Amino acid sequence: MEVVESLVRRLYERVLATGALQKDQEFTLSSGKKSRYYFDGKLLTLDPEAIDAIGKLMFKLIEVSNVKSVGGLTMGADPIVASIVGESYVSGKQLPGFIVREKTKTHGTMKYIEGHLPVDGDKTVAIVDDVITLGGSINKAIDAVNER
Repeated sequence: MEVVESLVRRLYERVLATGALQKDQEFTLSSGKKSRYYFDGKLLTLDPEAIDAIGKLMFKLIEVSNVKSVGGLTMGADPIVASIVGESYVSGKQLPGFIVREKTKTHGTMKYIEGHLPVDGDKTVAIVDDVITLGGSINKAIDAVNER
């Protein structure tokens, strides 16, 4: 638990240092709703120290579960998935990843889901994203996994 607390503290410090949490002005969220707070997840997930902490922390939280793969909707989930997958390799408990596209590719393999979604029928996966307000991206990724 001490490791998790240390990672959360480190991540919180990076939130402050990167300016990822913005406030005191009006922001329009992807849902169309207005907020006085805005969390710019990309400032955090594209920061070297923060993404290291995110990968370590998220892997610690999911490694004790029965999760077979980790993924999410492209863009927000991409660096998080890559960081968790990398951390899983370093730990010796390899966890593959996948990315859900916004739309099915119209060329090449014509895939909607890229990467390593379990194919043995057990779709126990962890879905991640950089920001969640109403859960639209998370729900889209869940629907894509369930449809496969």
